[in-house]
Amino acid sequence: MMIRFLLFILSLYSFNGHSTELQLKIAYPAPSVAQQKVVKTWINQSWQATQAVLGDLPQAKLPINIKMQAASDSPVPWGQVNRAINTANPFDEVDLHVSPLANLASLSADWTLYHELSHLYTPYFDYASFWLSEGFASYMQNIIMLRAGIYDKRQFIVKLQAGLDRGHRQAIAQQTKLSEISADMWQQNAFQRVHWTGAAFFVEVDYHLHQKGLSLAKVMKRYNACCKVAKTSGFEWVNSLTQMTNDTIFVDKYLQYKDSIAFPIKAKPKVVKLAQML
Repeated sequence: MMIRFLLFILSLYSFNGHSTELQLKIAYPAPSVAQQKVVKTWINQSWQATQAVLGDLPQAKLPINIKMQAASDSPVPWGQVNRAINTANPFDEVDLHVSPLANLASLSADWTLYHELSHLYTPYFDYASFWLSEGFASYMQNIIMLRAGIYDKRQFIVKLQAGLDRGHRQAIAQQTKLSEISADMWQQNAFQRVHWTGAAFFVEVDYHLHQKGLSLAKVMKRYNACCKVAKTSGFEWVNSLTQMTNDTIFVDKYLQYKDSIAFPIKAKPKVVKLAQML
């Protein structure tokens, strides 16, 4: 069955002298004109907030596909990145299901879009390294929402620590190496373990980088400006960041985390210290 879309070209965003064309496609049956305006404003504001933290995205177009989903308690009940390398699409895309009743405030306060947009800044990893991609997006969604003023520092701490607690509880119940459960997280329903152990990794890395006058966001801006690839292994990626920064924190923590069974509880108190640096 063919699905029809309304297509909106929202904005052009500069990167390296070129431009990223933000394309919003809303599937029929389309919402009201007023709701379309709300959705367009939300997409634009969220993308600008993401770019303010992570910088330019090195792709010419960014398609964002919207399907309205009624009867949901969440303003954004579902989101997913479709990688060009795995599809016939020329660019990485974002798919979102959105409640037709959601207002701008509830959409902006939802974490889903910031999470999916953050995914675009890392390559597609091998399954055993999905804890890196999910951890990066889970951590960075909170950084973006803090920087955009959606969270204050207290909320940032509460949200991150609550996520780490969920990951810790699931790690206790699932005594499996992180790399193994990452490759099988769908069948094992290990989303909390994978997402939040990965987020703990980036908490520790970013805390270390801030102590050195750097930040994860600054490193990712440099990486996307010069070196981003479509697909790589987790180790190859952290090694490239190590070489770029001349700091072994990425590889050292990767080797510590990838086959770990216990949750890295030392990351939790670093959230408070990190918040004070932001």
